[in-house]
Amino acid sequence: MAKEMNNQATINTDYDEKDGERVIAASEIYRSVLREYPDVLDVKHVGTILGVSTKTVYRLLNEGTLSSLKVGRAFKIPKLYVMQYIKVLDRVDG
Repeated sequence: MAKEMNNQATINTDYDEKDGERVIAASEIYRSVLREYPDVLDVKHVGTILGVSTKTVYRLLNEGTLSSLKVGRAFKIPKLYVMQYIKVLDRVDG
């Protein structure tokens, strides 16, 4: 079961509340948190969403940890790829 960390709910594929833990559906995150962003993000947007620097985002992209598309020399990251990255982090942390 996913655990709450730092008073923030973790992401899961469905809603659940057990033992005082709140788990938020990935679709709810997509609708509420990512709603204001375009469907295909640039490095700066991803950094803002993840709370990291653009340098860290570039490192994740170059390592292949975060999937992306290349348009010329620019990285373009669909929201779905960010959601998949967040789910992977949740599995590692939990």
